[in-house]
Amino acid sequence: MSRQPNEHQEDPTTDPLRIGRFTASALHPAIKRNAKGVHTGVVARTKLIDTKGAESQTGLIEAGGESKFMRDGRIKEPLGKVAYERITGKKIIDSPPVPHETIARFVASPDGIIDDDPTCLVEFKCPSQTAHFKFLRTLEIPEEYQTQMTAQISCLAHLGATQCEFVSYHPKFNPPIKFVRFKPTKAKIKKLEEEVLLLDKELRKAILKVEANK
Repeated sequence: MSRQPNEHQEDPTTDPLRIGRFTASALHPAIKRNAKGVHTGVVARTKLIDTKGAESQTGLIEAGGESKFMRDGRIKEPLGKVAYERITGKKIIDSPPVPHETIARFVASPDGIIDDDPTCLVEFKCPSQTAHFKFLRTLEIPEEYQTQMTAQISCLAHLGATQCEFVSYHPKFNPPIKFVRFKPTKAKIKKLEEEVLLLDKELRKAILKVEANK
């Protein structure tokens, strides 16, 4: 049994829904705070603002290149979905990007939605064998992926999403997949949305400054 890659994610640079919007996968380094509540990713935050500001001016997304792990993940993800469907008996529906219902510059694109349970999204990772082994040992979802899935649930909440299946896939392991259900609290979702609104406010200010400097 084979599966085609998710057509909605084949080339993000051509997707108009992502232009000038904050995407789930890019949020974590820009909104991370330390124990004192101070943003720690100043460089990442500034770069994200500049990137989205530039997109809003040009209507284009610049291709950032594809690393080996990104390429491997793109190739392996359909295989992981087949393995998940075979092991669980559940069907995955590929999802297009979905804009947040009320936050204009916020969009997320989960890897899929469980067919018979629209409350549950799925997010696949195809890590190195060392990272996969660590996940099997700890069953702890890395913080950046928790942020990504929280953002996905936030954007698809109006469609019923409340949780996400985190799936780690490596074809050399037996079995090749391990999955853990992730369900953020309403407070955690609200906190993330507040962070996105702060980013949006900073982006608006940056755009106004650029317009004034023209």
